[in-house]
Amino acid sequence: MTKLDVGRSYRLVRDYEIHDEKTGTLKYLIRSGEVVKVRKIDEENDHVYFEGVPVPAFYQAFLMHVTPVDA
Repeated sequence: MTKLDVGRSYRLVRDYEIHDEKTGTLKYLIRSGEVVKVRKIDEENDHVYFEGVPVPAFYQAFLMHVTPVDA
C-alpha cells in the first residue's frame, strides 16, 4: 500500500499494536483479519484515525499492515 483513503475499509494482514507515544504502553491491538474503516488522516503528524478505535495509529507504519477490502 502506498496511500490510505478516508472512508475506505482495510483488512489487517498482521496484528497491529498501537502504543502510547510518550510511555510506550500498549493502548490498542487490532488483530490480523479485522477490518477497520479510516475516519481521518493527519499526514503532517503521521497519524491515522479509525472508526471505533479510540487512539490514532502511525500512518506510515500502518500502511505495511493492511490491504483494501473490495466493495
